[in-house]
Amino acid sequence: MKTEKHLLFAVAGLLSLFSSAAIAGAPLAGQKSDDAAPGMSQSIALEKMIQKNTEQKLAAEAKKYTQMVALAGSQQDELAKRRDEAANAYKTWQSSKSAVELPGNANADGFKAVEVAAQAYSKAHKAFIGLQKEILAKNGVPSGTADTFIAKNGILSDPVAAYNAAPPTAAGSR
Repeated sequence: MKTEKHLLFAVAGLLSLFSSAAIAGAPLAGQKSDDAAPGMSQSIALEKMIQKNTEQKLAAEAKKYTQMVALAGSQQDELAKRRDEAANAYKTWQSSKSAVELPGNANADGFKAVEVAAQAYSKAHKAFIGLQKEILAKNGVPSGTADTFIAKNGILSDPVAAYNAAPPTAAGSR
């Protein structure tokens, strides 16, 4: 009697498994089989739109930085130095974050390293922005409109890094 119950339970489980697999692969009523993944095409379209938007923002930031270099005059070397310092600090911060996210690496020292790297990046980025504001002020640009000329993300020349640094959107995590 016990064996029959176990056998019946196993058969019922297998039947439910196979029927679920069959249902998952079958198109819904009134749906064509070639339209089985409309969510996938929407996801791809969203990814393409995000990529295009990111590329446009990077192009605009590159244009702002080029204009800033033209205005910098004798401070071009210092501007490039500050940009490079901010870029290197950003890369260090991202590397330390990635290292801590690996399984087994999450410890107090790792988190402290991430915090120190984030502070170093913040300091370098503020210096980069500050120099740009100084250059704009020397060229007669009013402080109220200076933000429209400043290359805030000029250090992100890599589209993947720019995408990863982008804030979350309403459509998803990025």
